[in-house]
Amino acid sequence: MNALIRPDRRHFLKQAAGAGLVAGMGPLLVGCGGGDADTRPAAGATEIHSYFFDLSNAHPETDFFLVSGTRHHPLVPATAAQLEKAKAGNPVLQSVSSQSVTHMGIGLALPARLQMCYVKGVPRGGKRGPGEWDMHTMFYHVPSAASSLAAEKLTQSCGKSMMASQRAAYQACLNDIAGTASAGGLNALAANNSLCTGTEFDQFKDYFDHAMALICHHPEIGSFDAPTLSYVQQAIVCADINLLNLAVSLYRQGPATTTPGGWATLVEYTKPDPTTGEPQPQLASNGDKLYFTHHSAETLQLTGTAINSILPKVKNDPMLGGNIADLSASELNDGLQGKMWVTQSGTPTRLPATQSTLLARSLQASSGASWTARDLSSGNGFRVTDIGGGARTVSFTVENWYLRYLGLYVRFLDGAGNPMAVSSLPQETQLQFVPALSGTYDAFLSLVNQELVVLGIPIRQNKQSYSVTVPDSAASIQILAGGLGSGSNSYPHTVTPGAVMTVVLDLAVPGIFLALSAVDGYASLTTELSTQTQLLIDSAKIFLLTMTDAVVGGVYKDASVFTNLAGPLASTLKDGATALYAEIKANVKIGEAEEAVASCIPFGIGLAFQAVMALGVAAQIAETSAEIANAPWTFVTQVDATHDLTVTLNHDPLDTAGFPATATYYTLRAVCDGGSPAESGRIAMQGTTRTEPLSYTFNNLPAGGKVTVTAAFYSDTDWLTGAGSTGAVDNAQDAAALTIKENLVPLTTATRYAHKEKLGLDSSGKHIWIAGPQPAATPANCNNVSGSLCNLQGITVSETFGNVGYVWQSYSAGVPSFGSGAAGQLYQFANISFTDDPQSGWMHSGGGFPSPPRVAYSRSSPTSQNFYIDTSTGNAMVRRINMTQVGVAPTFDSPRGGQAVGSFNFPSDAFLIHPTGKLISINAALGKLEVLVPSATPVPDASAPLAQAFAGPGSREGLLNGPACAVVAPGGAILVLEQGGNRIQAFDTGANPAPFFAGQSTMQLKAQTGGVQYLDLGIEFVGYLYVLSLNANTGIYSLDIYTPAGALLATTSGMNASKLAIDLFRNVYTLNFETIQPVGNLTEPSVSQWIPSTP
Repeated sequence: MNALIRPDRRHFLKQAAGAGLVAGMGPLLVGCGGGDADTRPAAGATEIHSYFFDLSNAHPETDFFLVSGTRHHPLVPATAAQLEKAKAGNPVLQSVSSQSVTHMGIGLALPARLQMCYVKGVPRGGKRGPGEWDMHTMFYHVPSAASSLAAEKLTQSCGKSMMASQRAAYQACLNDIAGTASAGGLNALAANNSLCTGTEFDQFKDYFDHAMALICHHPEIGSFDAPTLSYVQQAIVCADINLLNLAVSLYRQGPATTTPGGWATLVEYTKPDPTTGEPQPQLASNGDKLYFTHHSAETLQLTGTAINSILPKVKNDPMLGGNIADLSASELNDGLQGKMWVTQSGTPTRLPATQSTLLARSLQASSGASWTARDLSSGNGFRVTDIGGGARTVSFTVENWYLRYLGLYVRFLDGAGNPMAVSSLPQETQLQFVPALSGTYDAFLSLVNQELVVLGIPIRQNKQSYSVTVPDSAASIQILAGGLGSGSNSYPHTVTPGAVMTVVLDLAVPGIFLALSAVDGYASLTTELSTQTQLLIDSAKIFLLTMTDAVVGGVYKDASVFTNLAGPLASTLKDGATALYAEIKANVKIGEAEEAVASCIPFGIGLAFQAVMALGVAAQIAETSAEIANAPWTFVTQVDATHDLTVTLNHDPLDTAGFPATATYYTLRAVCDGGSPAESGRIAMQGTTRTEPLSYTFNNLPAGGKVTVTAAFYSDTDWLTGAGSTGAVDNAQDAAALTIKENLVPLTTATRYAHKEKLGLDSSGKHIWIAGPQPAATPANCNNVSGSLCNLQGITVSETFGNVGYVWQSYSAGVPSFGSGAAGQLYQFANISFTDDPQSGWMHSGGGFPSPPRVAYSRSSPTSQNFYIDTSTGNAMVRRINMTQVGVAPTFDSPRGGQAVGSFNFPSDAFLIHPTGKLISINAALGKLEVLVPSATPVPDASAPLAQAFAGPGSREGLLNGPACAVVAPGGAILVLEQGGNRIQAFDTGANPAPFFAGQSTMQLKAQTGGVQYLDLGIEFVGYLYVLSLNANTGIYSLDIYTPAGALLATTSGMNASKLAIDLFRNVYTLNFETIQPVGNLTEPSVSQWIPSTP
């Protein structure tokens, strides 16, 4: 840090860092608590406030003004007498050296509402031209009531251990900066818990407050609810060391002037002269020039680094968010006051209407509708609900709970799944849409705005519902919602209107309201605009003339965007989009007069905009916790015509009496190509013998492709008494049939698994099953010697094709590296059949990988949906494994072929296939859950679609705390076992927490003693969970079985394996530490089958 400090500023840093800057870092000593009471005063209310400033890095011949909206309050040099008087009643000022308090403003009439203020400097002696000035520092003016409330809550809820440890950390920073530093009265202040818990703390302003302001300008950190903002600043922002780094840098760089070199560059706001066309500076009402502040590269980098560090802590704070399931956007939800993040319960499974109380607003078709969504999962902050309609009409509602606008489009698909050109649609169909914003295939319908809460302020708005007439030639439609995002951009024409209005109304405009102390006016503007769709659409057309696709695409990664966009955006807002500007001015009245808006546009529009760009400069967006930036460019909801499928169930022919006598209920599940599974729910069996076939009708299934229907019968203790499947059948037909096979084995508290058979070789080298005891837990051998088995990576099962795939690391003399061609400790994968002839399905990767590939099979997909992740090039490329039928070995697309169906951003620690066809990958180090929509056919690697990265590290709902393994439930929930949280958490494919466990998204595992490592997670048909673990202290491997409700049922000790998979009938397949003998040219592990004990 010393390298950043110029020698001529050494005196300042010794004083300011040793005592003065500590006041700005005060909340560093506090780490929890907060409040949610409403402290908003009436419009126009003011309070008398005094501020003391450290402006010691400024030229002494400078006049200073505190700018509050359009009001300029002169600041005067602090005299010794005045400072002594002020210190008498202020313990914070007592801790600050007198040299660090240079100026003050006493008895200022300031708004009793939240406001962004800044200090303007005007050098004396003609050193600046007429109307020119410098910007020194900025800060949030937090009303006294809000600051006191947050301080009170912090004091009540915080212990002093956090305070002491953070103070010690900060003291170390002081010593690093200044060599030595005396804390003075700091220890006493910390001891009585008063350093950051009182309105007197807010009286001292320096570059820590400036740094805090730049960080809190990010719309997912700062709040327009003053108590929440105060809490975030004190409990989270000030506890991050990156704040100190940014503050020191801002001080070192110096004030923003019209010459580059300060913390920002002031750029004149100009407009062409109507006569000459020459650019003319725009002036404020007092004659001063209006400037945009273009942050320096150093400021952007350090601000982004701080935001990237702080954002996950905001997202993980349970006081700052919650689940919005069942909240109505048409009502004002006071419980959302101050909330900075929200989650929505996911919808992984299509449930019958009689069982939809938990997921009351799922995507399933309304009763009697002829249309339904194929994939039920919500998007990242967006979903389509209440799908219904008639024969040729689709009705639906959209929900958007992130701070952004989305352009809503419709794409019609013909019977072959090809998009239909908008120009080819019937005239009456085209009239539903806006031609000026439509593309070749994508018809613009409307703009979708955010719901429920904006920047911590609850809002109320009308339900966003739509109805679309479908032409006779269309077989299905895609509802597309586009806006700012990241990842693969497969529907580029849908992005711009939503992205543009997000930039204008969610990134630029809020800063104007903040500068004018009219934050509640922004919430009222958002509410009003929700009813003025035509105004939004007209405004989008105007702004599209200024903001190009290239500019919009760079918002999250290109720092030059604001430089190029600020002037045109400001001019278009003021002089082009006049109707929208009139609405903005009308809602600003709550703070200052309407005419003040023009003066604050240049300053206000850059606040949130540059904070968002700073994060993109400092970090790869996929690695951050930013919600909007990590969303896809376009949400795609496919809506298909429906049909009813009647399934006939026949009993096991070996049971002449009929269906299992012990069965008390049965369930059915239909899995359509690319669709969310449909479930019947529990259907009661009659109390007497049933011999005749049973029948069940799935209503409103999405038509097209293939469908597989499975049925399972259970006793009153959930014992699986029998099951059957139709196999893959044509999903255009309205009838199907299946025959069940009875089982005799229940799972009870006494259930234990026993080893039945393991994989071996016969004398001819053919793979066979060998009955006998389980293999021992042989220690790993990672030597570069043939026969050395080093690592076991994963095992997966395909019920449809009767296959088991697995991945391991070993030294095999006959296996060359796909990269170098040499032998060594390499990762490989293989496949066997789980029929009585395992060799019939034998397949080997044919080469080795330097890092672990991953293999994933769809357990019950009617068609071949099986893939592997190729790591041979250093990237995570997804390639196909092709299966045709039971007993026929699969084939796979070679790593050398350069053809892939997609790629992931990060190395994969768990690879899953969702019933919808989406591919899921978990990265343990980053706590990331990635979702990939693979291409229908392989494409060149460079063109492969890129996965969307969600989640991030953390312990609250929706984040991942040390993910160790994962599995997809038959109904579609993604279950992730978290080593750090000792729990399993459920998600849908939008990474939304799903209420899978009796209405909860998480399930706690049994309490573990030290040294327990979770190895793998599996799930069987009805929902029983299988958890494999190793106690490193005892060396004992254990298999724990949990009920679907999350209760521990049974434990089997001694299952010596690293990975497991479960088939439909509760048989367990494990990947063993044993090496199959003889080794030959291939060193491979054995695979075992385990069966449950009988009662």
